[in-house]
Amino acid sequence: MVLAYLLLPRSGELAPDELLTPGTSVAELDAQSAYDRLATERIEDIAAYPSALIEQSQAEAEPTTSVCVELAEKSNPSLRRWLVYTLRYQPADTSKGLPERWTVSAAFTEPSPVDPPLHGYCDMVLSRNAP
Repeated sequence: MVLAYLLLPRSGELAPDELLTPGTSVAELDAQSAYDRLATERIEDIAAYPSALIEQSQAEAEPTTSVCVELAEKSNPSLRRWLVYTLRYQPADTSKGLPERWTVSAAFTEPSPVDPPLHGYCDMVLSRNAP
């Protein structure tokens, strides 16, 4: 879901209804994740919590989960930033023909570590932000 959002073409013809949580706008997500910088960056790593089955009683509580994305500057890969996206569970919406799914509801930039590890900083970020 997060990859689909990050790679989403920004033309006026494509609506991200299936990717975003109802009430969340592309503008507010883009402001939090600095989407305009993606043209000069590449995705280095994506980490998420292991999948969990959602019981019907849990679905009514709108569970959330997090996904961490590590980005590196194309021209200088040592320059990195980490984004954490919040995904919210959405039950099936038969009126719109949408299956149950996770949608992107928020984003924030994780502060860079003092000594970034070569690999796996997203795993560390997720362990700090665990519910």
